Amino acid sequence: MLETIAALESGAPLHAYIARPEGRARAGVLVLHTAFGLRDDFRRYCDDLAQEGFLACAPDLFPGQVTDSWQEAEARAAANPSWTLVPKAVAAFHWLYNQNPSGQIGLVGFSLGGALALRTANTGIGQAVVTYYGSPCPDPLPNLQRPVLGHFAADDPFEPVNQVAAWFRGLPEAEMRVYPGVRHCFAEPSMDSYDATAAAMARAGTLAFLKEHLLGLR
Repeated sequence: MLETIAALESGAPLHAYIARPEGRARAGVLVLHTAFGLRDDFRRYCDDLAQEGFLACAPDLFPGQVTDSWQEAEARAAANPSWTLVPKAVAAFHWLYNQNPSGQIGLVGFSLGGALALRTANTGIGQAVVTYYGSPCPDPLPNLQRPVLGHFAADDPFEPVNQVAAWFRGLPEAEMRVYPGVRHCFAEPSMDSYDATAAAMARAGTLAFLKEHLLGLR
C-alpha cells in the first residue's frame, strides 16, 4: 500500500512505497525506479533494505503507471527525462530525512531512476549514491561531490560502458563496476534480462557501500 508523503508544487500528492525496519532506522535510503514504473521488484528491494535496518522510500514517479512493455517504458523515459523528475525525488528525500533521526540518507536508482539519483544528489543532498545501469551521460554534474557506486551491464545499448566510464572518470569519488555477459535491468527479477548471480553481487556491493558511507561500517 502506498502512503502520501508530500504535496508537489502543482498541488498533486506524491505517493511512495515505504518499508520500515523493526526498531529504530539506522539510516534512510531513497529508491528510484525505472521507466517501467513502481513494480514489485522495487517494493521488494525496499523490503530487503528494511531487513538491513534502513528506512526505505520509493516514490511513485508515474502514479499508477506500471508496464511490462519495453516500448512503453522507452516512450515514457523519452517523455520524462530524468531532470524533469528531480522535484519529486527531492520532495521524497525531504520526507525521508524528516523521518530519519540519523539524517544519513543514501540514494539508489535503477536505469532512469539511476540518472535521477545522480541528478538529485547534484542538488547537494544525500550522503552517497548508487546507480544501477543509469546515468545522465553526457551531461556534466559539477556539484556532485558525493561518493558514487555504479553497476553497469557489459552489453547495454542504453548505457554504453565506454561512454559511461569516461563520464564516471569526471566524478571526484566514484567506482564503476561492469558485469560481463548481462544486459540492462539485470538486477530486476521480473525482467527477462535478470541475472541472479550479477544481481546478488551488485546487491552485496550496494549494501557494503551504503553501510560504509551512511553508517561508517567497513
